[in-house]
Amino acid sequence: MSDWFDGNGSVGAVDAAELLDGQAAQGLREIVQHGALVSVGLTSDGGALHVTVTMDGRFRREYFRDRDTLLAWVGEAILGVSDGQPRPTTAPRGRSRRPKGA
Repeated sequence: MSDWFDGNGSVGAVDAAELLDGQAAQGLREIVQHGALVSVGLTSDGGALHVTVTMDGRFRREYFRDRDTLLAWVGEAILGVSDGQPRPTTAPRGRSRRPKGA
């Protein structure tokens, strides 16, 4: 039997810094600016970068091995979280504290 089955089709480790440089990082910041949570990491074998966008209890995760695919997805994500409308800003809220012993 070939070792091909053990590799699960991975083509090697991706360079996360390269994928997240420039336009991709700018796009992810824009997604966050619209109020979404963005989580980024590598798969356990390092063969793909995963990006998860969570907003209003909904999330979407995708896996990337190349920059162009990531950039296209980030563009779609920006439209998805903004829905064409700027997110309203609110005044910062102070933390409420319960009195000691309550």
